[in-house]
Amino acid sequence: MRVKSESKFNRIRPQDPESGLTLLEVMVAVVVLTVGILALNAMQVSAIRVNSAAGNLTKAVSVGQEKLESLLGLPYDHEALGDVDVDNHASNQKRRESLRRPLPPLPEPAVADPATYQPEHQTRRGKFLICWNIEDDLLVPRTKSVNVVVVWREGAVPRSVLLEYVISEFR
Repeated sequence: MRVKSESKFNRIRPQDPESGLTLLEVMVAVVVLTVGILALNAMQVSAIRVNSAAGNLTKAVSVGQEKLESLLGLPYDHEALGDVDVDNHASNQKRRESLRRPLPPLPEPAVADPATYQPEHQTRRGKFLICWNIEDDLLVPRTKSVNVVVVWREGAVPRSVLLEYVISEFR
C-alpha cells in the first residue's frame, strides 16, 4: 500500500484541474512583462540614436577624406595648396608653435572661423561644413600641413572630425 505524502505546495494550492491563476498572480505577471517590454523599448531607442551618430561620423570622415584626397592629388606647388591666411601673409609664429588648430565655432548655422579657414577654403555638402587650411613648413621644412575639418550638428550638439596630413615636396 502506498501512502501519498502531501507537500507544502499541495496543501496551499489544490490540484483541481479547473482552478486557474489568481488575479494577483496575473497582475504580477503583467507588471513583469511590462517592465521587460519597456526596457527593450528604451534599449531600441538608444541603439537607434547611437546608430545615427555612427552613421553621421562615418559620412563626415568620408566627406573629409574625399576633400583631403582631392588636395593631395594636386602638385606640390599648385596655388590651391598655398599657405595664405585671411591677411594674405604666411602663418605667424604663434600658429607654428601650436600644432592643434582650434575647431571652428558653431553658431547657427555652422560657420568656420575666418581667421583659420578662409571662405574659399570652406564648402558645404549636405549638412556637413568642410573647412581646410594649408600651412607651409609647419613641422619640417619643404612640407605642407593639410588640415581638413568637417563640422555638423546632431540636434543641438555640435560635432566635428579633424583630418591632418603632411605633404612633402619630394613625393
